Amino acid sequence: MENREMEELHGELLDVTRAVVEACEKNHIRYYMSYGSCLGAIRHQDIIPWDDDVDFIIDYRDYDKLKQAFQDSKDYFYQDLVTDPEHFTSWPKLRKNNTTSMDVNCQAMDIHWGICVDLFPILPYDKPEADKITKLKLLSLQILARFPYYKKLGSSFQHKIWTLLYRIMGQKGRTKLFFRILDSIVCPDGEYLLDLDGSENCLIMHRDVYGEGCQASLHGMPVKVPTKWDEYLRRLYGDNYMEIPPEGSPLRYSHSSSIIDCHKNYTEYKGTDKVSVG
Repeated sequence: MENREMEELHGELLDVTRAVVEACEKNHIRYYMSYGSCLGAIRHQDIIPWDDDVDFIIDYRDYDKLKQAFQDSKDYFYQDLVTDPEHFTSWPKLRKNNTTSMDVNCQAMDIHWGICVDLFPILPYDKPEADKITKLKLLSLQILARFPYYKKLGSSFQHKIWTLLYRIMGQKGRTKLFFRILDSIVCPDGEYLLDLDGSENCLIMHRDVYGEGCQASLHGMPVKVPTKWDEYLRRLYGDNYMEIPPEGSPLRYSHSSSIIDCHKNYTEYKGTDKVSVG
């Protein structure tokens, strides 16, 4: 992706980020910038120059409030398993209308493909590491979330089994079971927080690492990061996280298979092969 295109994308991502931050502050929803977005806020005071997404972590109990905040929005779409039935990740996203950020390998999925930020849930948990049962539940959540993907794009025998199960359960059954499993992982008085990132090898940290959050900056926008952000970033990226990776490093990761357009609605790209690579 050329520098001008990346600057335009960052502008749109900052716009969606601002909408989430304002909604969280207005509705008393605790949030933190996470993963590379936390690193960007600390190391660059901005989105990492080569990064093409923004990540939040949100207390899962506050999702209903966040969803309601965007229920009547003309500019943004809150995307989860309920609002967008073919949505196939286990965490919600906030997408901007009349833009495009479409995975070229998943164009067949009939979902909202606007430019988005990820809203990863954190759940109260009682152990520093996930036990076998929790890992199985997390894997189940991942499979349930991807049921629509298996139905349209799955090719293996196992995918066909999941597709058959999806047809038996239906969309309502899938959604009901998903949230029942999610709730079963929660330990309300747990000392830890489990970050549901879509894998069974999830990030679990003590509550104190997140705390009330502290202020950082993303392109001049005040945002919150975990209170013990140094401990958080060292856990994710190692002791040298403040060092800028050299050109060509695998640490300069971006989603290179995405169609990106800040000016056109994603519906204009359905069934096309036009790709802007990062």
